[in-house]
This record gives sequence, C-alpha cells and structure tokens, in this order.
Amino acid sequence: MVVTTTEDPDARRAEIQALAKDTYVGRLDAIFREDKESLLMWIGSQAGYDDAVAAIDEARLTFLQAPSHENLELIVDEILLDREDCAVVLATISAVGVLEGATDPTKFIWIYWPDAAGRLLQGAVWQDGTPQSQWIEECDLAIRGVSP
Repeated sequence: MVVTTTEDPDARRAEIQALAKDTYVGRLDAIFREDKESLLMWIGSQAGYDDAVAAIDEARLTFLQAPSHENLELIVDEILLDREDCAVVLATISAVGVLEGATDPTKFIWIYWPDAAGRLLQGAVWQDGTPQSQWIEECDLAIRGVSP
C-alpha cells in the first residue's frame, strides 16, 4: 500500500513528495557510490534496475558532487493517480550542480510502487505529456520486481 497518514490533499501531496524525493536521491546516490545492491531499495522494475546498472558500468553519469536531499530537487506538481498499489505523479526535478550537463528543471511523469518498508520504488519515468493510457497500463500490467 502507498503509505498515507492523511486524507488532506495538500498533506498527501507533501507526503508523496517526501517519499518520491527519498527515492530520487537514493537511486542517484546508489549510482554515485556504484552500489548495485542499494539500487534494489529504490527501483521496482527490472528495466529500471538494468538501466541504473548500465549507468554505473558505462559511466553514463558524471557527478559534480554527491547527491543529497539538499542539492537535488523534486517537486510534485500534481498527483495523477494515488491508489493502494501505485502512485503516479507529475514532478519537476533538478540536478543542476550535481550532474554534469543538467540544466533547467524538467518535468516528468514518475510511476511508483510501494514496498513492504513503506518506501516508493521507482517504476517507469515518462515524458510530460505522455497519454494517460500508457502510464495507467504501467501501473496495471508492469512486471514488478528486480533480479540482480
């Protein structure tokens, strides 16, 4: 279940934002530290895991400093779907000053699945403007789970 402690829409947005930012920072930190095992705490799909491992193995990302909650930005602009087994958000992210080549903040549609520890695992990431049918299908049909 996507963990909640509130029914207030603004508080719920803040709650999902905090969980989503933890996932964003945790995933980038695991790549920065080249810790493939830690990726399992933040990524919920095989494709996402394989992509993150490739980012490590192929040195796809150049870090200017270690990722942290203080230097990365993730703002939930809108909760598109919030249900027991899946959360979908439109969020603005920025890694300016953390990742080489990062420029202005960018909007993406992020799909998350809950785990037993109360975290959100990153499922898929879609470009802003992706039709709803595609990200709903990701929630409904995607194969969840990762095998290192």
